[in-house]
Amino acid sequence: MNGKRIIFSGMMIALIGTGLGLVLATLFPTPYRHLEVYQDLDRKYMVIGGMAGFLLGSSLEAVRQLSQDSDRQDPQ
Repeated sequence: MNGKRIIFSGMMIALIGTGLGLVLATLFPTPYRHLEVYQDLDRKYMVIGGMAGFLLGSSLEAVRQLSQDSDRQDPQ
């Protein structure tokens, strides 16, 4: 397995997830801005989106590589 490709795929999808988190935070603002829990939701959504994107992207690339390795070892 190529670790560099897995990390790269994770980082690219993390950037997309970060952007989606920012878009969602700006499209759906909360009316409860005065409570401390709801402060800095833009940053929280960006971090959550980035983490989810990294996990998703790296997992998909790892599964793709494992599938290719399996096909090479056992062609049918």
